[in-house]
Amino acid sequence: VAREAKTRGEDLEDLVVESARSLLESGFCRWIHPSKEAIKLAYRMRKLGHRDVIDNLLYSMAVTEGMRFLSMDSAFHRFLEGIGFETDVLISHEDLFRLVESNK
Repeated sequence: VAREAKTRGEDLEDLVVESARSLLESGFCRWIHPSKEAIKLAYRMRKLGHRDVIDNLLYSMAVTEGMRFLSMDSAFHRFLEGIGFETDVLISHEDLFRLVESNK
């Protein structure tokens, strides 16, 4: 998001802070903790060769919780495709900007 905003010449710092605060206070979003299934999936991904434990956990939580995972990492996307894992949960920054624009 930061890279795309810079490319567009936009400063979204205040908007990001306000949006995060608003989402958390609305009750629409909630903090989640990785489930046993998510941890197992993240560990499986590590064993299959993906070394970024944070990406593995975030992806596995998105899969097990029915959420989206914002990632611009094309190598991660290819890794998931290569091992036959779903990529529907991944969303790019372009997708995010389109969603924001369509909700204005």
